[in-house]
Amino acid sequence: MGAGRKKNEPEAGDIQIGKGFATRVLERIGELGLRAIGPNGKPGEKIKTVEDYVLDILAARDAASRDMVKLMLAYRHGKPVQPTIQAGSQGEAEIPLNRGNLPSHFRSAHAGGSDKPN
Repeated sequence: MGAGRKKNEPEAGDIQIGKGFATRVLERIGELGLRAIGPNGKPGEKIKTVEDYVLDILAARDAASRDMVKLMLAYRHGKPVQPTIQAGSQGEAEIPLNRGNLPSHFRSAHAGGSDKPN
């Protein structure tokens, strides 16, 4: 270890999570003994499944529940495509790049001469 502050995250060898970790944890959510919030604001039915837990989060109608809805929709429909705008795709003509007097480093290797300073 070098000088300086110790890292906050554990070393890779300290934790052996393995494949299926999240699935195993989510299957055990009923062991927490959580209770949904009832209509009167008091503890309601026991949360037994992940679906019950997510529904309880969504019932709050706060910023966290809105984020949860966005996450659920992303899982359901997949991440939306993020379009890239290219010249000519919106109907405008392509404009050639004007480099002025700058040397071009993108010239093919077979072109005569070299722009290298040394």
